[in-house]
Amino acid sequence: MRALARAILGLAAAVTFIASGWTLSQSPFAAPYVERTEAQVKVAVEAALTRNMDMRTVEARLRAALAEGEADEAAAILALADRRGVAVMPFLRAEVEAAVEVAEGWSACLSCAVDPAECPDLTRVAACNLPLELTPVGDAKAVWRAVDAYLEDRAIDRVDLGLGVVGLGATAAILVSGGSSASVKGGATVLRVGRKVGALPPRLTDEVATLASDALRLDRAGEAMRTRKLALLVEPAAAARLSGVASDVGRLTDAMPLGDAFAVVRRAESADDLARLARVANATGDETRATLAVLGKARLVRLTTRLADMTILAAALLAALAGQVVSFAIWLLRRFLRPARGGQRGRPQPPSQSRREARR
Repeated sequence: MRALARAILGLAAAVTFIASGWTLSQSPFAAPYVERTEAQVKVAVEAALTRNMDMRTVEARLRAALAEGEADEAAAILALADRRGVAVMPFLRAEVEAAVEVAEGWSACLSCAVDPAECPDLTRVAACNLPLELTPVGDAKAVWRAVDAYLEDRAIDRVDLGLGVVGLGATAAILVSGGSSASVKGGATVLRVGRKVGALPPRLTDEVATLASDALRLDRAGEAMRTRKLALLVEPAAAARLSGVASDVGRLTDAMPLGDAFAVVRRAESADDLARLARVANATGDETRATLAVLGKARLVRLTTRLADMTILAAALLAALAGQVVSFAIWLLRRFLRPARGGQRGRPQPPSQSRREARR
């Protein structure tokens, strides 16, 4: 019976060793995380909100939004709390409603619509300026500013021009394709306006600037103006990468109100963050801004990935193999110590007092 048990244990150890070797040969730890599907992201976000969204957290986020002058964000958090049954104090609810009423005033909208730098806050940028900039007029203005700078021998804003060219190109594609490039157009506009008002994080600004500079061939500006062929200014490969970033922003504008999309872009520190937040937006829709405010960007971005199945399998096999190695080492140690213990047990022991009395 012991021989059979030992054979089974030995076979199990051999199988575990072979399976571990094969699994490790697949390099499971080279890319331990994989992207969650849209449905998995939605489930993960819902679970995180259930764990972390309570009255104290909601009130803290509302106060922070009001302190920063973000009335729209406060309203979004309040709506999210109402949908999930989280109670909010009446006086705080009244403060949010009053802030929203002030923010929706149109007294400063005219000058803001002409120049985003004149907007008193980012809420009005989204409400007053972006709707105009989303038309071809906004992109044409960007191109005209570059032409004017070229004619007057001033420095050309390559980022403004690059995003304007991408927007015009996407607009032309909309007319041809019936709307398939609308997200690129919207994303390029949000990036262009956001950069102008200083609302983009520094790293994202640098990435967009690099892509825009690579996408333009200003050495062909003279020929482009003579022939009126805007395409001569564009380097296709780099422009495609810039369009990819704009498309991620466009996915945000498609999933939620324009002002909310603008606010979410402000939280993205890199193009990779933008792509991940766009995936979250596909799953959570117009709740994305409030969810981002409640959970924080780092946690929300982490929810878009999970441990790969192969990585989990490799970790489990290594743990099993380690357990078997420890068990084998303990068995060897016991075999090594057993003769000494047997020798002590085999020595003749003097009879006890009770045995001597019994013999008498």
